[in-house]
Amino acid sequence: MTTKNGRTEPRAISLAQIDASLTAIGKLARSRRAAELRQRRSRVHLPDTTIAALAAVYRHGPLRIGEVATHMDLDASRASKEIRRLVDDGYVIQQIDPSERRASSLTVTAKGKRTFERYRSAADALVEEVFGQWTDADLAEAAAVLRRLAASFGANGAQS
Repeated sequence: MTTKNGRTEPRAISLAQIDASLTAIGKLARSRRAAELRQRRSRVHLPDTTIAALAAVYRHGPLRIGEVATHMDLDASRASKEIRRLVDDGYVIQQIDPSERRASSLTVTAKGKRTFERYRSAADALVEEVFGQWTDADLAEAAAVLRRLAASFGANGAQS
């Protein structure tokens, strides 16, 4: 993406910077260190994928396993493994769906609700620490740009 005189176009530079920033943010968010910090602060010692399954049921439940998989963007067998862990540990109840006897419905338990809220509170506090020096106006601007970015990825099928 260079011009005839060999210069890089400003748009190409911006896109490369955006890509590098998204890569860095994703790496940071998925890092073992970040996961350990969230676990330590929340006192919730569950793998990130299990937390994601709990979050799906907490936010959108009752759900079927396939719906949890869709929210997590995982195949049903992987989501089922995470749900099994949540059911076995008492975070989620799995019941026969009364509207369709062959399917089961997943609902968060009181323990699951408390656990997810404690985890979410700790994660939110970490975000607050990171952005503690930002002004309210800067935060509002960043939030608007990130919402737009997420919507753009969603519109192009790159994110669900």
